Amino acid sequence: MAARDLVIATRQLVTIDRKRTKVVVRLFQPQRQLSGDWSCRFEIKGLGRQRMTGGHGVDAFQALQQACECIRLMLDESGRKLSFLGMEHHFFPRYVPQFLGPELERKLNLHIEREVTRFAKDLERRHKARWRAQGRRATSHETA
Repeated sequence: MAARDLVIATRQLVTIDRKRTKVVVRLFQPQRQLSGDWSCRFEIKGLGRQRMTGGHGVDAFQALQQACECIRLMLDESGRKLSFLGMEHHFFPRYVPQFLGPELERKLNLHIEREVTRFAKDLERRHKARWRAQGRRATSHETA
């Protein structure tokens, strides 16, 4: 097997519809190009026409990041609702851009952190309220 054909990660998703079609995402090992840049191929099977494309970057890490961002975009643009491990999401996260400067990156990360904290606190409040409604007291390990 040629190094360019080495699959380094695979994720199986399922469409959330009557057909429950299996969607397979494969990520291949990044490869250095003759130009010195890097590319990282991936393929998506099961969303109609098979798609194979890749991410590109100045090093293997950037090529991997770009490939994962392209996967997310293609899955989102398919318009299909997808499930991974029974959860309604594909779990290819959005990339927070750094090339627009450290100030914007800092602001975006602060906003994300605030929203995650707000969500976690709301989830904890709902959990405690549910326990109180059932006549029990939530312990600290049950709210974590």
